[in-house]
Amino acid sequence: VARGPPLGLGPGLWTCLLDAEECRLAREAFPGAAYQASTTLSLAAAARRCSGQEAATWLESLAAPFRPSEGDIPPSADVPDPACFLVVQPCEEGRVNDFLNMERLHAGVGKGKPVVCLNGYLDKIRSGYYPRWQFPDVTRCLDDFLSRFESC
Repeated sequence: VARGPPLGLGPGLWTCLLDAEECRLAREAFPGAAYQASTTLSLAAAARRCSGQEAATWLESLAAPFRPSEGDIPPSADVPDPACFLVVQPCEEGRVNDFLNMERLHAGVGKGKPVVCLNGYLDKIRSGYYPRWQFPDVTRCLDDFLSRFESC
């Protein structure tokens, strides 16, 4: 009996984690076939691959040229288009740009693809924890994108 990739997605399942180090650690710690077959990259790298840009604070933008590379999959790598995104624990440590990067997954090759968010602190953003006047991009993202997520 011929078998396809677990879950039928293989590398079309893009598993998006906090950063390149999280991706490395996860590959070592999680031996599951579906996870090992998936494309694993940081959420910022996935946003760059889908939309050509990532969300960053003004300080991160200034520091970007001096930061070492995250070690993610290079843009020239042969990576299949996503069939589904699994975003693991965005906004950990208060990184609100992760919500904006999740929204960017729906640009370009990711347009219309499902996003599954695991431990995403969505209750925090939905409760008004981030004031609109202080986080206008994040609250716009809530209204336009995150409000469509279902909790389970």
